[in-house]
Amino acid sequence: MIERLKKALIDKIHIAQEELKGPHAVKPLLENQGRSTSLPRDDQRAQNALRMGVQRPQNALFERVQKKLLKARMWEPVRDDLARQGFDTFFRKLEKLEGEQATKLQLSAAAEKQLTRFPGFANLPTRIRIGPSFRQFQEVPVPQFLDYEAKYQLRTQRDQWRAEELHRLAVQVTPYKATELNVGEAFERAQAQPKPADLVVMVPRSA
Repeated sequence: MIERLKKALIDKIHIAQEELKGPHAVKPLLENQGRSTSLPRDDQRAQNALRMGVQRPQNALFERVQKKLLKARMWEPVRDDLARQGFDTFFRKLEKLEGEQATKLQLSAAAEKQLTRFPGFANLPTRIRIGPSFRQFQEVPVPQFLDYEAKYQLRTQRDQWRAEELHRLAVQVTPYKATELNVGEAFERAQAQPKPADLVVMVPRSA
């Protein structure tokens, strides 16, 4: 969108937002759109808007901006640019989704093929990073595979230690889950609580 149209659109949005906050806009807004805003299923126009992914309250702003741009004879170029940008965004998302799906299919096919070479090892990686690049798992030299396996075991052990510490901390801060405290504050309070070993048991003096 060229800068002139973009600035005009932004200006009209800001003006319309301020107008919709004013008392003079409340009554007609409630009369014209109040029912369809609270009960959109009863309003065919609202149903159409919902199917298009536009909520009725947002429509009020859209319609007001549209009227202002129509009055300024700038609506058509702005509309065309908005439609073009919307299509471009949709197309980019579609391409990304299709690329991700294709990658998943490729990985799945590679995993099935690898399973025929390593029966009984269904969870092996299909490739391993060696230096700056990746190599197919079955093509990795044995020394490099053993180094990868040792590092993986160490990482797994660290993850296990982390999981245990997270659980121990969770047990201590759970009593404060209904408060607004953050983890640090809740832990400090938990640490300040008397421990069983700190409690002094008073034994009655024998008569």
